[in-house]
Amino acid sequence: MTDEQATVALIDLDLNKDGVIDFNEFQRWYFTGMKSYNGKTRNMLRMGNKSKAILERLKGQEIYDMIHSDKKLSKHRCHISFNAPEEVHYTEFKFYLFGENTAQVVKDGEAFRESLGADFAPKVDADREYADVFAELNISMKGGCKDKYETLMAKYQTFLDMGKGENVFAKLSATDDMMTIKTFIRQTKRNLQVPPIPDNLREALKDIDQHVTVKVVLGIDAEEILTSEKPLLEQAMKGFSATSEV
Repeated sequence: MTDEQATVALIDLDLNKDGVIDFNEFQRWYFTGMKSYNGKTRNMLRMGNKSKAILERLKGQEIYDMIHSDKKLSKHRCHISFNAPEEVHYTEFKFYLFGENTAQVVKDGEAFRESLGADFAPKVDADREYADVFAELNISMKGGCKDKYETLMAKYQTFLDMGKGENVFAKLSATDDMMTIKTFIRQTKRNLQVPPIPDNLREALKDIDQHVTVKVVLGIDAEEILTSEKPLLEQAMKGFSATSEV
């Protein structure tokens, strides 16, 4: 390894800049082929390390007592728009962290996994830890066109099955006025970069719903987006807004 290569390697090996290369940092770098990370990957890994460090501090009994005795809920909201459309055609994404809604999402994910039956056959390595991710996307459509939507979903299901990754399971379905995409993913915790949530923090916040919501509103309905040959950017010119709430 040349001096230049060693200098670049040290940037990736010591992402937290503490002057020490621990085993996990070396293992991650070595098993990714000892190649330099791009800027995006490096930033994501640093964010993961910071999140892990914060959660490690939250394991302390004093932090637990503070959260358990004095819970305050606050909301933060960000909104951007262009030719602000009415909230008729929109998609809403929610990511739950704690609370009753989170527990319900876990149950929904387990039910979907069981519904897959023999199709659920993930490839796993006994020496690795895995995490399950469940997501459901509901798209509101014009009523009275169930047959049309089912045909469209069948087409996208075939396309999805051809290109899906390992341990990714997805099912598309349609009703009279709704198209639904359910996805279940089983990946190693290292790939997902998910830091473990301390048990005492989970217990302290189990009765408070913590979530991130992103709502996207368009001035065009989903059917036109899925069937039109026009670029999405051109369609978005009819109106667009996005709102995030934490």
